[in-house]
Amino acid sequence: MHNTSLTILVVEDNAGDYGLLELALKRTDYYQSRLIRAETFAEALDYLDNHTADIILLDLSLPDMWGVDTVRRLKDHVPATPIIVLTGYEDETVGTEVVQAGAQDYFVKGEFSGNIMLRAIRYAIERQRLMLKELHSNEERFRQVVSSISDHIYVSEIKEDGQQVNLYLSPHIASLTGYPLEKFAEDWHFWPSTVIYPDDRPIAALQASRLLKGKNSEVEYRLLREDGEIIWVRDSARVKAENNTKIIYGVVSNITERKRLEDQLHQSQKMEAIGRLAGGIAHDFNNVLTIITGNCDFILKSEDLPDHHRIDIEQIRMAGQKAASLTQHLLTFSRQQTLQLQLVNLNQLVSNMEPMLRRLLPRTMKLTVALDPILGPVKADPGQFEHAILNLVLNAKDAMPDGGRLSIETHHTVVDDHYISRPGDINPGPYVVLVISDTGIGMTKETLNQIFEPFFTTKGVHKGTGLGLSIVHGVVKQSGGQIFVESQPDHGTTFKIYLPQSLTDQTIKDSHEPGDDTPYTNETILLIEPEDPIRDLTRRILTRYGYTVLEAQNGSEALHLAEQSHHPIHLALTDVALPNGLNADQLAKQLKSRYPQTKILFMSGYNDNAVLYQDVITNDDAFLQKPFRDITLIQKVRQLLDSN
Repeated sequence: MHNTSLTILVVEDNAGDYGLLELALKRTDYYQSRLIRAETFAEALDYLDNHTADIILLDLSLPDMWGVDTVRRLKDHVPATPIIVLTGYEDETVGTEVVQAGAQDYFVKGEFSGNIMLRAIRYAIERQRLMLKELHSNEERFRQVVSSISDHIYVSEIKEDGQQVNLYLSPHIASLTGYPLEKFAEDWHFWPSTVIYPDDRPIAALQASRLLKGKNSEVEYRLLREDGEIIWVRDSARVKAENNTKIIYGVVSNITERKRLEDQLHQSQKMEAIGRLAGGIAHDFNNVLTIITGNCDFILKSEDLPDHHRIDIEQIRMAGQKAASLTQHLLTFSRQQTLQLQLVNLNQLVSNMEPMLRRLLPRTMKLTVALDPILGPVKADPGQFEHAILNLVLNAKDAMPDGGRLSIETHHTVVDDHYISRPGDINPGPYVVLVISDTGIGMTKETLNQIFEPFFTTKGVHKGTGLGLSIVHGVVKQSGGQIFVESQPDHGTTFKIYLPQSLTDQTIKDSHEPGDDTPYTNETILLIEPEDPIRDLTRRILTRYGYTVLEAQNGSEALHLAEQSHHPIHLALTDVALPNGLNADQLAKQLKSRYPQTKILFMSGYNDNAVLYQDVITNDDAFLQKPFRDITLIQKVRQLLDSN
């Protein structure tokens, strides 16, 4: 190093002091070095703006700058250049302050030799070199850490005029936004003006305002990627005051998947709440329909009923049956309807429906059917599933008023961990997939969020009940499957139904064998029903068929009647929802404990699935769904009485 030519910037306004320094240095090995003199602080900055120096020898008493601030200002201007301070005052406090401000060393003028200055310069340059080497090493480690993090990290500076300047942007900004890094490095405004989704720019502006005031901020907003995809991000920014400026340290995380899961959970909770509401309405409605249809059946059995009255009663009964069908649709949506599950081949089911579907579609619509020849069976209710397919086809037909293409496809797939990240709660395993696609008008995101809600429809008045897709949703869910929808305005709609492939040959059925409807006598039935009209109707039906009936409004009254009865009670027919404390399950247990031979038959406006869910009955308990026909009641009672 001794003969190395250095550029030494001497910032000294006193010509005599500069001359002594120059003379001392020339007596050392630094005689080949080039000394540049600046008489003022401004002159020094001007030189450094256009040239480089290996080291700066700085006087603290300049005409335009004085004291320790001189070191700080100079260090901010050229942070990589070592500084040695020269002063005319011997003060250890000043020496400590200038070193803390960034100087490498401190000398009192006239109290050092050329060799001492030589060593000081050598050590200062070496220390600075080591510091820069460590800094570069730390920067490289920082880059390695940043590159291993999927989030985008940024550092920016807020200038005195409020403008922001990017100091650092991690490379992940390119993968996050689809735009090259240079777009952001050149223009800070490119992010808020182009990349942030237009509707969310006020949120980002509010964050910028908070940061300008020195307040930390964390917000969530959407980005519009270069390829047109919209994603959600969380922008967490912290402000730190540094050298009279504000530095922002921020992290931008992609939270699109989290938002999707939150939306999915919200939608699931909403559908569950609507389902409970629909099930409750259906239960109350079924109780009313039991009275209407039951009394109609009872009256129609009268032989002396005039024909014109018979026609009127038939009309009432038919209207009641239509209303009962509506409640079954509500129960299907709320997943409280009993499905007759059996092994079904979807290919065969679709093939059987194809001629009918082609007749439904106008000539302007082309139907294509592509069925996977290797397709396993699924457990489903054939009738209900045909209804679901029909609803989807009719929905597609309405979405193509000017014609288009409708396709129905089947295939099998195996859902693994990769699929689990897709929308919906779908378990791993083999699945049969039914895909129904159209080229119609498509749907907005807002419509997609509501299509499975009962009574929601985008059709005009009197053009639909809004139950079609809710029924599809209920049937698929009760079959253990999942339904997914993909749609965009003017780009058609695709429904994908995933049904677990059955791995057994067992067929699941509900067997309801009809019984004899001839009168029976000498059997006593304990009837427990809180609704007076339903209880009265049920009693009249049972007594018409020869049964002795004891009536009770609640469980306590039923136990009292059983104790007072002089005849054995062969069967207890009880509603599931009983008032006054003693519920149907508790009543049944007490009756069976006291009268082991007594059969128990539960009935409810809810169906057995809903009641099972409420832990009122078990799969082994007999159950009668309201509303019921008189013959259905008698057959169920007879079937239970004749069982072992």
